[in-house]
Amino acid sequence: MFKLYVDTDNASFVDDPGELARMLREAAGTLSVLPDRMVSGRMRDACGHVVGRWLYDPEVEHVSDVQQ
Repeated sequence: MFKLYVDTDNASFVDDPGELARMLREAAGTLSVLPDRMVSGRMRDACGHVVGRWLYDPEVEHVSDVQQ
C-alpha cells in the first residue's frame, strides 16, 4: 500500500509550477528500491514547510489517512 497527501495551497506551488514534481522525485528517490518494511516521509516545500506526507507499507492493504 502506498498513500500520499500533499496540500498545494501555498505560495511555493504558485511561484514554481515544478514544485510538486520536485517533491515527488524526492519521495521516489527514497522508494527507488521498494523496501520490505514500512517507510514514510514528510514532503517539504522549497521554504522548508511540511506540506505533505507519504507512507509505503508492503504488509498493509489500507491505511485510513496520512494527514496526521
